[in-house]
Amino acid sequence: MTVLRIALLALVGLAILRPALADGWVPTANAMTDPRWAPAYTLLAGGLRGLIAGGYSFPTDRCVATADEFDPATRRFIPCAGRLQVPRNFAQAVQTPDGHVLIA
Repeated sequence: MTVLRIALLALVGLAILRPALADGWVPTANAMTDPRWAPAYTLLAGGLRGLIAGGYSFPTDRCVATADEFDPATRRFIPCAGRLQVPRNFAQAVQTPDGHVLIA
């Protein structure tokens, strides 16, 4: 595929996405367990859901050990039953081939 053709496909993709991006932020149906900054995050279920874990909570002035799964289809955060063993922010998360998530 030529560079020109790739560039044209990118422009068409942007033109298709532009109306959705122009609307700005869309509110979620509920809030996360803890408001957080600098959490670890990764995509789950083939990219259909996301996991957000840890991070720093300004209201409580501490790192949090909670995690939430986000479902974009329903725009809802689902609290995870488990917690991080150590509260942390600026961590990285990756889903392993067996479906577990490693956060370090």
